[in-house]
Amino acid sequence: MKNKKDALKLLLIMLVGGIVGATSSTVLHALEINRLSDLGPRLMEHLVVHILWYQIGAVVIFFVPTLLWLYKAKKISVDDSEDVDLEEDTNNQLFDKYLYRGLLFNSVYFVIGFILFGLSADIRNPFFWSSIVVFLVFMFLSSYIEVKVVRSMQKADPMKKGEPTSMKFNKDFLESCDEAEKLQIYKSGYQSYVFTQTAIMIIFIIMFVSKLHFELGNLPILLVGGIWLLQLLSYFYYAAKNEKN
Repeated sequence: MKNKKDALKLLLIMLVGGIVGATSSTVLHALEINRLSDLGPRLMEHLVVHILWYQIGAVVIFFVPTLLWLYKAKKISVDDSEDVDLEEDTNNQLFDKYLYRGLLFNSVYFVIGFILFGLSADIRNPFFWSSIVVFLVFMFLSSYIEVKVVRSMQKADPMKKGEPTSMKFNKDFLESCDEAEKLQIYKSGYQSYVFTQTAIMIIFIIMFVSKLHFELGNLPILLVGGIWLLQLLSYFYYAAKNEKN
């Protein structure tokens, strides 16, 4: 009985997916997709020509707040010599909040910086060399901030190990965490894996529909599918490896 229910649920999901796909195709044709097909090239040309200003905008929106959050965290950081209960200390909670926000903004800027730099490598970019300078300077500063934050964490908690400029840092740092911290990392990692699997599937569907209507070719599908497969295989590889250990 359960097998029949499972089969019916799967068929229902596939039916809904087919209906959504057919509906989206109909809507795109109704919107005269030939007129919209030029939207992508025009948008890319706009981005490339004005990419330097987008790079500067990313610095203002993400990198500058990173400095502000980390400055606030440093300003209220608890003195190691004070005898306080860190779990209940208000200043320590504010420190964690500001540090989290600073690292979040810095990480987001790091990724966006690479995306914008990739777009800037184009002969249509009138500020090509300026884009390179902006990328190199602020990528260095972003990386330096990550190292300084790790050093500060290790200074506050000498039990935290790992050389932040080493390729083995993530492994060494994880091994130095206590069980509660490891559990939090594992839970966050699994939830991120599940979310990313769903997100990649949705992006793949969007790329497939775009291929049919916007003539994007097969490269986007190959890239998204390759990332999807890589994430899946890496998850099962490390799951089997950790089970042996």
